[in-house]
Amino acid sequence: MPRLFVGLELPGQVKRQIMELEDRAVAGARWQLARQLHLTLHFIGQVDSSRVAGIRESLRSLTGGALTLALQGVGCFGPPHNPRSLWVGLEPRAPLLALHAQVNQRLAGVGYKSEAAAFKPHITVARCRRKAGSAQEWLTAHAGLTSAAFTVDCVSLFVSRLEPGGSRYRVMARFPLGALPTARQQGQACYGKQ
Repeated sequence: MPRLFVGLELPGQVKRQIMELEDRAVAGARWQLARQLHLTLHFIGQVDSSRVAGIRESLRSLTGGALTLALQGVGCFGPPHNPRSLWVGLEPRAPLLALHAQVNQRLAGVGYKSEAAAFKPHITVARCRRKAGSAQEWLTAHAGLTSAAFTVDCVSLFVSRLEPGGSRYRVMARFPLGALPTARQQGQACYGKQ
């Protein structure tokens, strides 16, 4: 059974900027590889293969148009002295919250409810071991992080496979935002203007 989630792919330049944040001084942090960087909109989980077509159909014809975003600040889940993960924020949040709500509504229509926790748009950059060291210095050093604006013009359905070195993600389908389905859904990238 495939393990699926819906998210946004990031342009290469944005991934390169995020990769520069890696800091070995944060004890117990396992930094994401560039190929793992994305923004999750909805984690679906294990899905019977017979239900994948319904999920794909529910995500067709998303509305709202392309998003113009920028990296904005950093944070952590869990206390800074013992974080569970480190992340980079994005602005503006309002269009991401609206897109998240739209994706949730469509997936609920085919039987997949959203997580109970409030959605906080972020890109996970490191996952931390149970007894990780403090991330306070990292948080302080990168609090003012910003980037040039970039455009994301599709939502992606990802397959996640757990491997010893961390998760490996593969895009199963892409859904243009506010546009008719195009060749992009057959595997061409549809993000990426900076």
